[in-house]
Amino acid sequence: TSHPDYLQTLTYTASLYESAGQHAESLRRYEEVLVAMERVLGRDHPEYLTSLNNIARPYNSSKSDVG
Repeated sequence: TSHPDYLQTLTYTASLYESAGQHAESLRRYEEVLVAMERVLGRDHPEYLTSLNNIARPYNSSKSDVG
């Protein structure tokens, strides 16, 4: 789905997983948002760029948890 409200809800859900330390699930949700944002808005849209930033946080956290 690419409706903006759905994407926003999915972003909030990913953030909740991130806050709970569930980095793998958070990344999965953020990746879903990123793909949809790129398709719907394009890579130059500010919301797409925000999605890139969002996905970096749990990715970096999960990398530091491993090593």
